[in-house]
Amino acid sequence: MRGPTSSMARSLALSAAVWGFSTLAWGASWQVLMVGLRDDPRHDRTRIEQAYPGHPIGRPLAAAQVAADESRAVLDAPGHQLKLQSLEWDGQSIAALVTELSKRGPHYLLLDLPLAQQKAVMAAHASLQSRPIVFNIAEGSDELRGASCHPQWLHTLPSERMRADALAQWLAARGLPYNTAQPRPVVGHGGLAALAWHPRWERYGAPQLSRRFQRHAGRPMVGHDWAAWVAVKSIAAVLEDQPRASLTQQLQALRSGAVAVDGFKGGTVRFRPWDGQMRQPVFLARGDGVAAVAPLDGAMHPRDVLDTLGADDGDSACKRR
Repeated sequence: MRGPTSSMARSLALSAAVWGFSTLAWGASWQVLMVGLRDDPRHDRTRIEQAYPGHPIGRPLAAAQVAADESRAVLDAPGHQLKLQSLEWDGQSIAALVTELSKRGPHYLLLDLPLAQQKAVMAAHASLQSRPIVFNIAEGSDELRGASCHPQWLHTLPSERMRADALAQWLAARGLPYNTAQPRPVVGHGGLAALAWHPRWERYGAPQLSRRFQRHAGRPMVGHDWAAWVAVKSIAAVLEDQPRASLTQQLQALRSGAVAVDGFKGGTVRFRPWDGQMRQPVFLARGDGVAAVAPLDGAMHPRDVLDTLGADDGDSACKRR
C-alpha cells in the first residue's frame, strides 16, 4: 500500500516533467570543472617570467575559486552550491578525456586550453553522456567565435578582433598617444596593449577584486584570471536569476543576453546571441596602468556600443547559433 509520501513524490516528479525542470534544478550541487593542459607551454616558468602583456602568469583556478566564494551568499537562498574541481589533460587522447568527463559528469566546463585542444573538445562534445555548458576562458581566436563556433560554447576572454578594434579606436581618436616630447605612434605589445583586465584598474570596485585575488593566489590578477572569474560569476548569476532552470534553459538565458554580470569594468557584461562572446569593455593599458577603456568616446552603434568591439551580428561567420 502506497502512502501519501509516495503520492506526493509522484506528483512532484510529474510537475517537474511537465515544466521541463531538471531533477538537479532546485537545491542542487552544480559541478564546475576547469580543464587545463598538462605541461602547458603558456605556463612554462621562462615564459611567465617574460611577463609580456596579455599572457597568463599562472593557472586561473584561483580566480574561479574566488568567484565561487563570492557567490556563496547569493546561492544559499535557493539552496544551490558550486563544486569547483580541476583536471589536467595531456592534450592528446581525446578518448581518455571523454571517459573522464563522462565519469565526473560536470554541469559546466571552464576550458583553459589552446585552440587545437578546444576544437578537439568541440568535436567530442556530442559524445558526452551529459552535455555541459562550456566557457572558453583562455583562447582569443576569432575562429572559435566564427567558422568553428559551437552553440554551447561561451567566451569570456575578449576575441582577437575585439582587442584589435580597441586599438583601432584608440588610433582613430588619438593617432598619437600621450603627451610625449617626440610624439610617435605607440601601440601593441611594444607600448599600449588591449587587455581583458589590469591589476591596477582603479574604478568600479576593481581594486577590491584585485586585492581579494592577490591574497588568494599570491600574484596579480590578469586577463585570463578575470575570464575564469567572470565565467563562474555568470554561472552564479543565472542560478540566482532562474533558480529552477535546467541546464538547457540556463544556456538559453546566458546566450540570449538575458543574464547580466557586474564585471567591475563599469556597467554589466552579457553574452552575444550570435557567437557566444561576452560583451565587455577592453582596457588599453601600459605596464603601470590603464590609459583608456574601449569603446572610446565617439564610438557609435545602433544597439549596444560594446558591439563596436569584435564581430557584429551581420559580420559574424558563426552559423551554429
